[in-house]
Formats: sequence, structure tokens, C-alpha cells
Amino acid sequence: MPSPRYRIKNALRFYQSVGSIQAANIQLTTLLNASLRRVLGEVTFITVVRDQREALMARIREQLDKEADGYGIQVVDVRIRRADLPEQNSQAVYQRMQTERAARSRRVRAQGGQKAQEIRSNADREATVIVAEANSTAEQSAAPATASATGCSPKPMARIPISCVLSLDERV
Repeated sequence: MPSPRYRIKNALRFYQSVGSIQAANIQLTTLLNASLRRVLGEVTFITVVRDQREALMARIREQLDKEADGYGIQVVDVRIRRADLPEQNSQAVYQRMQTERAARSRRVRAQGGQKAQEIRSNADREATVIVAEANSTAEQSAAPATASATGCSPKPMARIPISCVLSLDERV
């Protein structure tokens, strides 16, 4: 709630119109609320909080000063100490924040799932390559052992005796 600072510039008019400081404070509060609603009704909450706070306070002070002149009062300064949202707006802002955070968490989880899938597919591909290389190496190592066990020497196919070829085919 803003608080006005004022001084009495015409004591006779002040005494005749309001009579006391308590009555002047009540009257100024009423005028201030009206002025505040007029000025702040034209702007957004962000403007009040961040963008043009000083200019808004100056406009409120000018309007209040014009209205208070009839009471013999000069308004020196008006300060907005605190700007609260109505409860309905606070709830809407809170809901929007929750929705944005939930959307962000879903997006981060999806990105993590995608990265995990990429890692798994790379690992599976590498495992397949390693197994294939191991099988190839095993077959190459097993060929000389098989040939020596059957009595055939490891020679090119054209030179392998037919008996060795038959014996290899029979084992398979």
C-alpha cells in the first residue's frame, strides 16, 4: 500500500475542510486509493513492479496533489512499498509455474531417454562387432587345429587332398 507524505500549505483551509490530522489521513487514504486505481488500472503488473515504477508514483502523486489542494494539503511524495497480486492471480501464476516446470521436466526426461537409447544402440553395435571379430578369430584359429586333427595340412583348397575335404565335410 502506498503511503503519502504531505504538508499543510493552507492551515485555515485545512482546518475548515478536514479539521484534524486523523481526518486528513482518512481523507487522503480515500483519495489515494482512487488515484492509485486510476493510474494502475492502465498498466500491467510488470510495469508496476519493474519497468516504470518511479513514473507511476509521480503520476499518482500529481493526481493526489491536485485533489488534496482543496483541503489545504500539498502532497510531497507517494511511495509504493509493496505490490501484491490478488489471490486469484497468485494462484494462476503458481499454476503456470507448475505447468512450465512439468513441461521442462518432461522435455529433459525425453532428452535423457533419447541419449540412453543412443548409448544402448552404440553399445549393442560395438558388442556385435566384438562378437563377430571374436568368432572370426576363433574360426581362423580353429582351422589349423582342425586340419592337423584330420591329418591335413593347412594348404590352399586346390592342393587339399579329397580325403581331407571329405573328412572336414563329415564333421560339419
